[in-house]
Amino acid sequence: MSQRIASFRLWVFCGLAALAGSGRPAAAQETVASSATRNLDRLVQIVRELDERRKDTQTVVARLNVVLHDLARDRDVSLNGAYLGDAQGNLRLRLKHGESLLIDLAFRNDDVELWLPRRERFFRGTRMNVLAHGDNDLTLLALAGNAHDLFFPRAWTSRAVERRLRVDQGREFITVLEGEGPACRRVRRLALSPTQPVVDQQEILGVAGRVLGCIQYGDYRFPGPRAGESASPIYPGRLILTSRNEQRSLEMLVEELHVNTPIPASKFAVEVPEGQKILPLGESLSSTRSLWE
Repeated sequence: MSQRIASFRLWVFCGLAALAGSGRPAAAQETVASSATRNLDRLVQIVRELDERRKDTQTVVARLNVVLHDLARDRDVSLNGAYLGDAQGNLRLRLKHGESLLIDLAFRNDDVELWLPRRERFFRGTRMNVLAHGDNDLTLLALAGNAHDLFFPRAWTSRAVERRLRVDQGREFITVLEGEGPACRRVRRLALSPTQPVVDQQEILGVAGRVLGCIQYGDYRFPGPRAGESASPIYPGRLILTSRNEQRSLEMLVEELHVNTPIPASKFAVEVPEGQKILPLGESLSSTRSLWE
């Protein structure tokens, strides 16, 4: 990781110095270079903090208040929910309206299960089924719904080779790239907060840089240590997940969050109701009919 940070430091410094010093007199350029160095040190420190924040986090258990924004119909629905997730990519999301269960979704390894009790539909498929149809509402969770990416975003992935900084109208963005040579492509773009060492927004990118979904972060919590314990990591108190088609967004308000609570593997599976027909998820996603209708 130190080599990656050093590479990032050099790349950012060259960019900041060129951006800030262009067209200035020599004396002014010295001041600009000093300012660029300080800014570089701050950015590198933020990158390190983002990396460290999730390093020791293996699971997340969260209780949520949720607002489903139906942007196409200009309608909001208030829900309550629970999230379970781990660093390996497994997750379980249950959403209720009062005491009535509306959605029970699980990603377990490559398997995906979705139960919609009110519709009496149970879907089963794979992550590849979801990713093969990138315009659906499950894509964002398939790519960034794990405990790390959802609650502790950072400018890196398991297959990343480079991260780059861009300054646009005073805002700092870090782009993460995967692959080598002609196969190199952008997979993440993070907008940094101008006032805190946190991420304001994370875009998940597909082929040719197409945005597959966006997660916005806010109301960060900075919990201190409890008696006899170390401080919990900084985490967002509000997340807004918006799919690529921008027809719906899911706003999550975190009521309670715990890290590193053991989660049995069985919790990442949705129980099939007795006598319930199982529908193929891939076939359903390829249909023009929405899963929710």
